Amino acid sequence: MDVETTSLVTAATEPSAAPGKIALVIEADLLLAINLEQDLAAFGYSVYSAPTVAAAEHILDTCRPDLAFLDVAARDGSTSRVAERLSLARIPWVVVSNLKPVPQGQDAIFLSRPFLPKAYYPTQLEAVISAGTSRQPWP
Repeated sequence: MDVETTSLVTAATEPSAAPGKIALVIEADLLLAINLEQDLAAFGYSVYSAPTVAAAEHILDTCRPDLAFLDVAARDGSTSRVAERLSLARIPWVVVSNLKPVPQGQDAIFLSRPFLPKAYYPTQLEAVISAGTSRQPWP
């Protein structure tokens, strides 16, 4: 594990806000992860961030988030394995990406989930949070 990943995994053991609702963010870009973490904290979420699939799986081994935000690609590859794990656990999750997933070239699991563009407005984040918490658990 590289130094940056280690520091984020260590930080992930201590969520960023008060206990209550928990969100998991899987994002390889540190600045984007921090931005989403701060915005989610403003909505009352404690946030665990992971830049890799391995770090996300470590977090899922130790806690159960109420909602997750996944980029389709983490530093160590596709997040489809984490998406499947979240789906099996009936934890709602949102795709966060530069481009909306399309059938060509993407894992099918990403196609049916709510989408949040990486350059989002607070109202878009609020809408996917609302969708995630009102439809819980998603099929």
